[in-house]
Parts: sequence; C-alpha cells; structure tokens
Amino acid sequence: MKTTLLSLISSAVISFGGFSQAELTITAPTANTSTTLRAPNGTTAHTTVRGVIIIPASELASIPPGTTITKLSMLMNAGATPGPAGGNIQFYLENTGDVTNLKSTNWATVITPMTSVYNGPYSVPDVAGPTADVTLTTGFVYTGGSVYAAYDYLGSTFTTTAGSYSANNSITGGWLGQVDPTTTPPATLGQTSSWRPCFNFTFTNPFTNELNVAGLAGEKGILNRNLQSTQTVTSFIANTSQTALTNVPVTLTVTGANPYTNTQTVPSVPAGGTETVLFTAVPSDNLGAQTLTVSIPADQLPLNNSQTFDQQVQCDTISYAQSPVQSGGVGFNTGAGLIANRHEIPSGVFTNVKSVSNYFPNNAAITGNTLQGFLLDGNGVIIDSTSLITTTAAMLGTKQDFDFLNGAIDVSGDTIYVGFRQSANATTGYFPFANQDNSYVDPIAAVTFPLFGGAPAPLGSGLGYMMIDATLTFDDFPVPNSSANGVVCLNSTLDITPQLGASSYEFFVDGASVQSGPSATYTTGPLTATTTIYVEISNGACPIASSVDTITVASALINNLTVGLCPGQTFTLGTQTLSTAGSYTDTLPSVAGCDSIINLTLTNATPTTSTLNESICQGQSFTFGTQTVSTAGTYTEVIQNAAGCDSTITLNLTVNQPTSSNISLIVCENVYQFGTQTLTTGGTYTETFQSAAGCDSVVTLDLTLNPPISVTAFASGTNITATASASVDTYQWIDCATNDPVAGATSASFDPTANGSYAVIVGNPAGCIDTSNCATVSTIGLDEQLLDASIQVYPNPAVSSINIISSDAQILSYVVTDMNGREVTRETIDSSVTEIELSLESISEGTYILEVETTKGKVYKPFVKK
Repeated sequence: MKTTLLSLISSAVISFGGFSQAELTITAPTANTSTTLRAPNGTTAHTTVRGVIIIPASELASIPPGTTITKLSMLMNAGATPGPAGGNIQFYLENTGDVTNLKSTNWATVITPMTSVYNGPYSVPDVAGPTADVTLTTGFVYTGGSVYAAYDYLGSTFTTTAGSYSANNSITGGWLGQVDPTTTPPATLGQTSSWRPCFNFTFTNPFTNELNVAGLAGEKGILNRNLQSTQTVTSFIANTSQTALTNVPVTLTVTGANPYTNTQTVPSVPAGGTETVLFTAVPSDNLGAQTLTVSIPADQLPLNNSQTFDQQVQCDTISYAQSPVQSGGVGFNTGAGLIANRHEIPSGVFTNVKSVSNYFPNNAAITGNTLQGFLLDGNGVIIDSTSLITTTAAMLGTKQDFDFLNGAIDVSGDTIYVGFRQSANATTGYFPFANQDNSYVDPIAAVTFPLFGGAPAPLGSGLGYMMIDATLTFDDFPVPNSSANGVVCLNSTLDITPQLGASSYEFFVDGASVQSGPSATYTTGPLTATTTIYVEISNGACPIASSVDTITVASALINNLTVGLCPGQTFTLGTQTLSTAGSYTDTLPSVAGCDSIINLTLTNATPTTSTLNESICQGQSFTFGTQTVSTAGTYTEVIQNAAGCDSTITLNLTVNQPTSSNISLIVCENVYQFGTQTLTTGGTYTETFQSAAGCDSVVTLDLTLNPPISVTAFASGTNITATASASVDTYQWIDCATNDPVAGATSASFDPTANGSYAVIVGNPAGCIDTSNCATVSTIGLDEQLLDASIQVYPNPAVSSINIISSDAQILSYVVTDMNGREVTRETIDSSVTEIELSLESISEGTYILEVETTKGKVYKPFVKK
C-alpha cells in the first residue's frame, strides 16, 4: 500500500455491467487478481501476443443459451503509461464442452475450429477500466456451455510502463499462450498459466421479465446477542429487463437459530434500476448459526433470483466475517498502515473489548513481519493495544487471537474501531489481513487511520469485509444502589437497580440468590452488618455478572476536623459560633442519614507575605491579581492564603528588550530551512525568533547556497568508476572495511589490486563533498575472468540493437543503466536462453552499462549507442 492505499487481491461476483436497457454486459471470468504478462501490455516486450483461455459455463451462467455476442472488450486493472499504446488484434471464440484448457500448443491447430469474430485496431488504454468495445464482424451465438476465447495481437505503438489486466487464477493451466518482442507471431504456444485475463461480453438485452437479487447482507457475520436482539437486513433488487416491472414480492427467510419470514412488495423497479429493500427488526435473540435468504419470484433467468448470507449469533464475539473462508489478502504492501473494523456499542450495556483476532492468508511473505492490535474510540484516539506480534509460518491460513493489554475499558455508548497496524517492509511487500467478499458491503464497515490514530478514512465496499473479529466481555459492570459510596446506616434497606434492557435478572446478597426474573430492581431487608451484593443478567442465553460490591453498615460516623481562624474570623459548628482556638464537639446527620460526630480543633492562623520576581518583553503585559501591568517596577497585591488569611504579595517586574544579530553561512545544499522560510537561492534574509528571555530576536542571514554533489561508485569486472551529479575536482578512494584511503587512488576510475568493497570521496571548488556507496569487487581471479570472457556483446558501438551471447552459461536477465546509475530498461527471461537481441530504438545516444545475470553469476559490459 503506499503509505495509505491498500493493495488488494480479491474476487468479484458476476454482474450485469451498468444494467443498460438495450444491451447487457457481463465480465467473465470473474476477477480475483491481475496480470501484466498474459495479454497486450503496451510494451515492446509484448510486440506480439497470442493466447487462448477457457471460460467454463459456470462463469457464463448469466448469458442465456442462444444469445448472440455482439461486442468484446478486455478489463484493465492499471493503464499503460505514458499511453495509450496499440496495434491490431484478432479475436476468436468457440463453444466447447471442455471445462479445462485442452488446446494444442500449435497456434494453427488452436484456431482451426474457432470463429474469427474481429480483426482490426486495438488500443491499450492508459487508465484502468474496460478497453474500447470492439464490435464483432461475425456475431457469435453462445450455446450454453464453456467458451474458448483466443487473441492474436501485433503491436505498432508502444509505451514504457506496462498496463495490467484484471484476471482470475482459479483454473490451473487456464491460459495457454506466447509473448514475443519481435514482429513475428509465435507459431508455438510455449507458456501456460492459471492467470486468465477477464473479458467483457456484450449482447442485446433479451429480457422482458428479469430481476435479480444484486446484493444481500445482515448487520454482521457474527452478531453479538448482548448488544442487540434484532437486526436490519439490507438487500438490493435490480431490473435488467427492457421495461419497468411492478409489484415485485421480495421475501426474507431466516433458517437456523432464529426462524423468520417476511415479504415486502416493491411497487416498481424501473428498467436498468435498483431498489433497496430493508427488513427491519429481524429477530436474532437465539444463539447459533442461521442463514438469511432473500428471494424473488422465478423469471427469465432464475439463477440470480436469490442470495444467502450466513450468520452466527454469539455471546462474546462481533465480526463482519460470515465464516473462516477467505477470499484474498489485504494489506499495505511494502508500506505501513492501520486498518480496523467499525462497531457501534449501545449505551447502557457495560462492554469491554478483551481481544482482537485476525485471519492470516496462507502467504509465506507474511512470515517474520510485525503487527500490533489496536482499539480506537470514535474520534480515532488509540485507547488500548496488544503486544507487538511477530508473524510465524504456523499462523498462516489460521485465525489468531491477541489480547489487549488493558482489556477492561468500558466502551458502552461509543463508536469503536478494532484492528491492526502493519509495519513496513521495503524489501518484500505483504498482505496480512484476510478479506471476505459479499454481494453487499457496508462502505463504512472498515477504515484506515494514520499510523498513530486520527481521522478515519472509510474503505468503501470494494475490498469486501475485513476478517477481523473482536472478543467482548460484559462481566464486572457496576451496580447502582442507594448506598452513599458503599455505606448505609444501621437497619437501613438497600435499593439495587442494575442496567435496564435485559431479559432476566438474578440478585445475590452475601452470595445467595434472593430474586430471579424479569424485574430489574430489588430492595433488601434492614441491614445490620457488612453485606456483599451482585447481579447476574442475561440476554437470551448470554449471562453476565456484575462486580461484587461490599456495603458497609455504619452506626455512627466520626469526623475529625482541624480549621485555622484568621484574626477577626468566626467558625459555625452546628448551632455554635466560635471565635477562639480550642477543641469542640457536635453531632450532625450525615449524607447517609446516620449520626455524624464532628470533633473540631480550631487553631489561630496568621497572614503571610511573599515576593514574586517576573519578567516580560517590551509591549507585553502581566496580570497580577486584579492588576494588569506593562512597565518595570514594584507592585503589591493582597490575596487569600491556604489558611484563609491575607497574603501580601510583592511583584518585582522586569521589562526585557528585543535583540538582533547577523549570521553568514555557506552551505552545500539546494534548500536551507531558516525559521519558517524554505530558501532555495542565496541572499540576505531576515527571521524573527524567540530569545532566551522569551522576547523577539531578529536574525539577519547572509546565505550562500552551493549545489550539493552526489557520487555513485559502480563496479564492472575489476574496475570501479565514480559518477558524480556535478563537476568535482578531487577524488580519494577508500577501503570500506577500514575507512582508510587507498594510496594513489585519486582519479574517477580505480582498479583495486585485491577483492573488497571500496568507496570514493569527492569534492568540488565550492567546498562540497560526498562519499559514494561501497562497490564490491569480487572478480579478481581466474573464474571471474573466464565468466567475463564467455559473454560477448556486439556490435559496440551499436545503432539500433546489440546482441548478447553466452558460451558458458544460460542468460537469466539483463539490466541497462546509464552512467549516472539510472535504470533504462530491464528484462527477466522466462525460458533458458544463451543468446538475446536487445533493441536500442528507445534508448538515447550515449554510454551505458549492461548487467547480464547468468546461471554462473553476473557480468558487466559497457557499450555505446550511436
């Protein structure tokens, strides 16, 4: 994920594109991944592309048999940039009874029984989405089984960054094909893959009575009975007919733990329209598994007339996931990020979040990375967390629970977010959070946050539901009662009133059950000794227990009080008005209604004096009691001290003056930060800072900016060459193992006498210096010389192309970089070869370094492009 964008691999359901009236479009196969290699991607490496895929009947079930396909397009996951690119393509279609790709590897044999439905221009767009529709020159009649789709592409305009296509990888060997950088189409299809590009099939709308249940979801995959006993079920009814349909009965059926049926009639669904049908107050009181089914009457395409949503009703868990079945993996790739599920907790239900669970995808790249669970409040403030979690191979493909460090924070009445923070891994991207697709996803169910909390950003519905569970606890809730902070008077009764809204209450006094039933209140008999109370409440089959409160029975409360009297003051104790120091006693009623004996000690308190030294800046003022002063001097204020007597305070106020200074700097930077200013050119600048005295300090800066230099060391064979970003006049090579300079090595090029790592320190007349990377030389020896000699690169200089020939090893890949170390082009070889022709048409004139990786190591060859 870049720092905030999620990367996703997930599946999609078959759907009619746009629900247009005149034409309908379906995508097949359904997308659950993407591919750059199996279709025209716009680069010269894909100058010619031939491929054939199998599309089983199950993926084409929304097309009625006998329908004529009139248009085709392919579905781009990411555009080719800068683009568009394009060329000529020929599409072929064939009805078949095959369920796997049984085509020959001979292209002529592949297309012999197929129908050529289009031969003409094809554009590879520079944005994601469908490619331009091509109208079939020969209409293709779908007979109801599987379909082979083939394409023969020859590119004529190209781009540098390859586009990618939405794809499906559910059928082993589902794609057979060959790509080539030449303009000669391959006669043999030597490549096979599970990654099948997705096609859009368009056909004339044949339906006069066709509705479908386009989406369905309950409020949660795991509904928590302690938080709610009913739910709202959301469904969407779409009309793909040519005309509006009226009086459509829509039925919700719940089977399992909470059997229920309800039918609503939708007055009208316009052609191409979708109506939302909400089933409210659906009972979910009983624990266990249940299935929600929304259905409509049979029509011209019955296969889409119902959808189901699996659900669990539990006491302690809350989750959007319907089951342990994963659809794919979600994550921040090489970046870091925080992802969480959103839950609304009703008020009046004492609720703690004990732990958070994650379903880990079965992907080895996740192993060894660090996660941490977090609980955030409705404002995005982190309020609890788990310990750091290092993922292991044993976690893959499983659900793992992680306890919060506190686990006892009451979140009742709050919106909360429960999820995980993924740490960055710049080397290997990973997607540690399983997701679960559904036909309808609440767009605010999952969010991302800044790494340390903040404003939530909803993920929308495109990622499915995040499989992140939260375990809740409800025990140890406080029990309101009529005591005064746990104290009652002797022979008093106690009213116990726990939280409302439960179905049953059981009251315990001194560990014994004293009342059980629907009543939410209980009054004890007269209490004569210390007593414990607690309550067990239940919502259906989910009992929870309150905290145990100890009630103290007091016969009389004794309070000892000491008060200081200032000269001339009096103190009232009950009916007594006292003005002299001494000990006094009175009996008063307490807050709890019991006798309260007050033992009062009166002492003589005295006035006090103190001195305060403060300073302000010129133009400021200082608030001193009732005075606001701005000039230096001595001031007096009388306030009340801790004993309640006069306290005379003397203020000595100093007024500080602003200061100024001049600074001259010469720096080797393109940008210099001077206070609030970002400077990119030399000159004289002024900035106001705060001095040590807290006053304005005006600083004048005379700045000279010298451009910095940057140097890169590049090893080729036994030679290392330094390439600097700007003109330099000094070079000194050093040994990276010791940081010692190498005697006499003061040129841009350096031939070490021993294997090792070396760097160069360069400088220019402006006094700027830079140290390069450490370049490793390991080819000083007979084997390396033999490997270098076995690779030939010709012609050199070259005009339009160069040839790479290896006489001793197979070529795995090559990379071309310019003399500044910037990569120009690279290619990984899919099959083992010993000879490659590299096109230089898109490379500017100049000197380049060619890195060739073989099965016996790497070789570096310089060459010149004329």
